[in-house]
Amino acid sequence: MLYPEKVTICYLYESSLEIIEIPKYPIGVDYHKWEKNVVRLKMIDKGEEDFKKNLAPEIENLIKNGHLDTLGKQLQDKYESESKDARLEVYSKEIINILLKDTPKDNLSYYREKLEGMITKAGVHIWTGDKIPEMVEHARRHHHNLLKFAEQFFTFDKDKKFFNINERFCLIAGILLHDCGHSLNFIKIKNEEIPLFPNEIRDFHHFLSVQRLNNDKMADDLGWIEIKKFNLNLSEAILEVCLNHRRRMPFDKDDNEKGVKYLSNERELKLEDKKEKFIDIDIMKIVAFMRIIDGCDNQVGRAGKKNEITIACNLIDKDYEILKNKAKDAFEAYKHCCILAHEGNDELKKGCIYIENDNGNIKLKKEYINFKKICLEKLKNGSDIEKTLATVWLTAAEFIDIASMRFSHKDHYIKHQCVKEVLIYHPKDSLEFDIVLYPNNEEGIADVYLNESRKKLIEKEVSDEYKEVEKYLYNTYKIKLRYWWEKEYNKFINNEKSSPFYPLK
Repeated sequence: MLYPEKVTICYLYESSLEIIEIPKYPIGVDYHKWEKNVVRLKMIDKGEEDFKKNLAPEIENLIKNGHLDTLGKQLQDKYESESKDARLEVYSKEIINILLKDTPKDNLSYYREKLEGMITKAGVHIWTGDKIPEMVEHARRHHHNLLKFAEQFFTFDKDKKFFNINERFCLIAGILLHDCGHSLNFIKIKNEEIPLFPNEIRDFHHFLSVQRLNNDKMADDLGWIEIKKFNLNLSEAILEVCLNHRRRMPFDKDDNEKGVKYLSNERELKLEDKKEKFIDIDIMKIVAFMRIIDGCDNQVGRAGKKNEITIACNLIDKDYEILKNKAKDAFEAYKHCCILAHEGNDELKKGCIYIENDNGNIKLKKEYINFKKICLEKLKNGSDIEKTLATVWLTAAEFIDIASMRFSHKDHYIKHQCVKEVLIYHPKDSLEFDIVLYPNNEEGIADVYLNESRKKLIEKEVSDEYKEVEKYLYNTYKIKLRYWWEKEYNKFINNEKSSPFYPLK
């Protein structure tokens, strides 16, 4: 009963000719109870009988002659196994077994082996060294949540015809790897490493993910090298999923005017221009679902208690005030340096125009990147005065960037408390998916924080990911999505007059 995957339990009643197979139940160790008693068990095993008096009665019954009996040892093994495996790793491997189980046997072991190897190597550690502290809490559950959404989409593909094995592999790997760039704080352009501010890491993390995976040493830490050796077609497709998971990357012809400009001001090719190079993979379909799935993770990722939200918001406010004051002090220091600097450094004295005060919140203007590049160049080749000006401006700019991120983090944090969960439904005999957002009604949190403006923000964030790929999915596969709040969706399934928030009726 502890190992249902290995043991079949049967029942034979007296003289009956029938042997009944007992259904398998998820019976195992009570992890939390064992955790509370684990130190006492270790001490008892070492002969310290005094620790028995505080042992839980149920566990005490497993002690024979000062040691755990056979059942107790099995429970101990289960506890230790669960202690080693992180939540993400356990669920990831489960998803791989479910979503790839109908793969032809000659390929199955290879696909599973490569993905499981990556999960074992990286797992939750993919976010180790994250350069954006504000994102770490979210990151711990983000991959786990995305795999849940992927399972919902994949499960509706009963005949395994919509997603073939290569596409399933690419989407699962893309989910696990798409944000791995958060651990880098520089972007490499033409063999030059350009240091990044926190907001820049967030803005360019899709480039950074590909940069990390293309560096053999860093990629090997994630188990990526084995996937690259396994199948070059698949590995290149996964890189495209990571690069294009963000909406700012051009998807098809309709995005032609948008393009992408980043630090080097270079323009990235549209995904549509690359699709022909992949064998047995519709890369546009996989990226489309990657964006939809990523956008769905707009649900509560932290404890949703009112008092915890209040404490967290107060701490964010205090942190922001401290960072804002440091930013202002650094900015004043730059202005004084500009006054004291000798003639002939006019170019580096223009840094003030890239910093603005928006209702008391000091922040960088979007055009600051070109000035930042000038400062970085002067640090290499400028005079002592120019290096000083550049250093002080870069210091001020980084403080301002960090303060700005902290300011926006409060609303981001509250937004994630307002939605309890997101579920995906697929009506029978339909090519439509219904994505439903359930408000977090615990202790009336949604009543307090889910005001109309925040509701509109959430609606825009989740539906915008779909808007970018809507035309392709419909024109190619006749697939459509609708987005609902729980109340309206309940009306819909009860045949009452209702309306999704996207597409609007």
